[in-house]
Amino acid sequence: MVPLLDHGNIFGVSSLQSSSFSLYDDIDLEMFDSFCSILSGELNLIYKREIIKKIAEEKKVFKNKLLNAKMRLKDIEYRDSLTSFFKKDMIEIVAKNNIEVFIKNQVHIVMIDINNFSSYNKKYGRIQGDLYLIKLKDLIKANFSTNSKIFRLEGDTFLVFEFKYTQTNILNNLEKINTALNEFVHNTSNKKQIRYELQNIKATKINDIYTSISKLNKKIKNNKNTEKY
Repeated sequence: MVPLLDHGNIFGVSSLQSSSFSLYDDIDLEMFDSFCSILSGELNLIYKREIIKKIAEEKKVFKNKLLNAKMRLKDIEYRDSLTSFFKKDMIEIVAKNNIEVFIKNQVHIVMIDINNFSSYNKKYGRIQGDLYLIKLKDLIKANFSTNSKIFRLEGDTFLVFEFKYTQTNILNNLEKINTALNEFVHNTSNKKQIRYELQNIKATKINDIYTSISKLNKKIKNNKNTEKY
C-alpha cells in the first residue's frame, strides 16, 4: 500500500498524527470521496491518452501500409511486368519531370533493339525468349548509370535517357552488352545481338525529346537485321 502524502489535513486528519487513530472515525468521508473521484478522473485521463496514442500509432502503420500498396499498384500500372522498366506511356511524364535536366545539360537518348528477336522466339520458344529479355534487362541496368531512365517501348525495343555517361562510355558499354548476349546464347561468331542508335540533345521543350526519339526509331528500322538464328 502506497502511503498518502501530507497535503495539509486533506482528509480532516493530519498525516503526521499518531497512526493509532481510527480511519473510519476520523477521515472526512465526503472529502475522501471527492479525492477518489479526482484520482479516478486523472487515471481515466491517463488511460484515455494511452488509448488515443495507441490508435494514432495504429493509424500511422495502416497509412504507411496503404501508401506502400498504392505505390505497388502504380508500379504495376506504370512499369513493364517482365523487365520493371517504364512503359512507353510514361515517356512524357518522365520527360516533364526531368525537363530541367534536359534544358541545363546534354542528355543522351539511346534506343536499343534486339536483332531479329522474333526469329529467336520462334526457334527457342517464348520461355527462353523471356529469359533473353531478362538477361538484356540486367545488362542494360548494369551498364547505364543509376539515375538513367529506362523504358520498354515494344517487345524487343528499349529507350534510355542517360544523364551522366559520355558518348564514349555508352558506346563501350553497348558493345559489352552485345558480347554478354553472345555468351548467353553461346554464339562464338560475335553476332550483333542488338542494334542501337543514340543522340546527344539539349532540349528546351518536350517536343524536342519526341523529335529525337522519332529520329532514332527511324534509324533503327532502316538498320534492321534480318539474319536468322
